[in-house]
Amino acid sequence: MKRLTEEIVTKAEASNARWDPLDLSVIDQIRRFEAEQPSATEEIVRRPSEALRLTQALLFNGTERATAKGTPAKSHETPLLFCLYTVADDLRLAEMNLALGYVVGVAWALRDAVEAIALSALFWRDPKRSETYWGGAEFKPSQVRQDLEALQIWPGALASLWVSYNVLSKLAHPNVARLALVTDEWRTDAGVWHGLRAGGTREEKKLWTFNSFAAQVCVDVTMMAEPIINSYLSTDDQRIFEACVRDVMRKSGEVLELSLARRHQQAEAECGTDKTYEQRLRKSFGKPMEMLQDALSELEVSRKQGRQD
Repeated sequence: MKRLTEEIVTKAEASNARWDPLDLSVIDQIRRFEAEQPSATEEIVRRPSEALRLTQALLFNGTERATAKGTPAKSHETPLLFCLYTVADDLRLAEMNLALGYVVGVAWALRDAVEAIALSALFWRDPKRSETYWGGAEFKPSQVRQDLEALQIWPGALASLWVSYNVLSKLAHPNVARLALVTDEWRTDAGVWHGLRAGGTREEKKLWTFNSFAAQVCVDVTMMAEPIINSYLSTDDQRIFEACVRDVMRKSGEVLELSLARRHQQAEAECGTDKTYEQRLRKSFGKPMEMLQDALSELEVSRKQGRQD
């Protein structure tokens, strides 16, 4: 009996030894996936990535020109410039995460960019707020929105900005809307599998959703940053800067138009098809996905209104 017990214990220990919770092979798999990801997603995310890079360049070069040509930055301008640089950094993070398929990371970065550009506008129009900022005050996005609306500046641009913020906020927390977007599906000989795959996604439909978010935030940021940076430029530089702003808007608009065209095509393709398990699962995620689709439509309407204003 003792020998049998010892054999059972030995087998149990061997079994336990085979499972190592700190086994890094899963991390190595993700790293290999990440190394291959840019080439797999390059064509899908190429246009929005170009829009993100152009917007970053516009902010960095515009801010550098503004500070080089003007007087030394006053203390109240330091937070303003910091926020402009923060926006550019956020867009860079969004670009990298988009290439890797980390869509939640894209949402986080874009949402932070929206908050930062809103603060820049507030500090620019109301320098006294910078003093409060230096004092360590917290500027909640809802209060910043109310303050900007009270200043009655750029109503179309502000409306678009906060539509973007509200959409991205749905994905900034681990709620059902985010679950619907990070659940992946892949086909095998046994059928369609669904699960929470580690690493980024290569699913084209998901990536195009975030292509839209990225392009819209590029529009929002550019509309808000243009008058801020222009106020520090010479007349000649303003003309050059405004032409570049139009280039960014045009590139971002192309991405939004492509995204809308794709959504309409997909809606038509899915009409009248059989109710497979895959479609039933999609239906269970119907409400959050419907919210996101409605939000994309709102983004397009806001973009057009902002352009008219």
